[in-house]
Amino acid sequence: MPTVWIVDEAQGNLGDLEGTLKELCARSPGIQLPLGKSAAFATLPVQAGDVVVIEQHLHSQLPNVAPNWLTADVHLLPVIAQAADAARLKPYLKGKNALVRGVLAPNAFLEVLADEVITRAVLARQTRNVFISYQRSATLGVARDLASALQSEGFSTFLDEQSIRPGGDIDAEIAYRLNDVDLVVLLATETLQFSEWVHKEICFASNALIGVLAVDCDGSSRDPSSALAPLYTVLGQDRVRRLDPPIAASKDALSAANQDVVLEALRQQRVACIARRIAELVPAAVESLERHHPQGTIVSGPLLGDLRVQSDTERTRVLPFRPTADALWDARQAHPGHKLNIVHPENVPDDPRVRALRWLTLPVEIEVELQDVKRLWI
Repeated sequence: MPTVWIVDEAQGNLGDLEGTLKELCARSPGIQLPLGKSAAFATLPVQAGDVVVIEQHLHSQLPNVAPNWLTADVHLLPVIAQAADAARLKPYLKGKNALVRGVLAPNAFLEVLADEVITRAVLARQTRNVFISYQRSATLGVARDLASALQSEGFSTFLDEQSIRPGGDIDAEIAYRLNDVDLVVLLATETLQFSEWVHKEICFASNALIGVLAVDCDGSSRDPSSALAPLYTVLGQDRVRRLDPPIAASKDALSAANQDVVLEALRQQRVACIARRIAELVPAAVESLERHHPQGTIVSGPLLGDLRVQSDTERTRVLPFRPTADALWDARQAHPGHKLNIVHPENVPDDPRVRALRWLTLPVEIEVELQDVKRLWI
């Protein structure tokens, strides 16, 4: 289980990061993060996979030379008050893209930082993938503004008019991208019931155990007779946010205040929805292992979704998304010398990109050799 180490030389600038992490974990089934405490930075007992959050003081007492524990397998997250402070960072911190604390309100920054910590420690990938489901005739302006806001915060955002190339197969692309998102943001209006595309997207999300955050754009969640009332009831209050004031036309923009409401809800719900999806996929993985090892006992590993058969070297990891090539590499590195099974949901197994990913896991070295002919970088 990875440990989170908080090094706050500024003594308080990181606020209650510990409390924010605990709150986020409490909303996320199966996720636990031990917090390490030590005053000696150079001798922190850091292990591979741990996360070290550090805010360097202006008159820093940190060593100028990188500590021995700082390896490629450790996630180092520097925090600075403003962008100009990056020039004062120690040499081993300068190479990292620091999080700038001053660009957000204190509570919002803590949520962003906690999300980053959990993403690196637990979720096995660094990208944040969000799918915006909307009706062009009703919420096009809000969708565009929300996509822009999410992209500025580092989210990989699917918005059909921006994400599907001209002439692309809409059905195939939506199916491929939906399979791999952390969360679907639904821009809900009373006319949503007439959108065939939105209906398909939400049904898929439901069947694939993908979390949905509904943004009530027209006040329909206040009306118990609304056609969307059953949807709001199923999602519950935690996953419904209301725009205030509501929009009046499809080209209406997303106000700054409403943008903050949606982003806050997304930061709060994304990790919880991913954890819930992993937890709901685990029984299928256990059932598969039991079929292949009828005499074995299935036990859980230290991370949510890690499984193994007792007294067997084979390892299984359940992922809530399609693994990337680097995620496969990281999983392989975490279990050297063991056969590794990656269990993940896949909606479009015949998509060429999915076939290519499956091909990466085959022993193809005899057929294909990658040769670095010439180094073109400095």
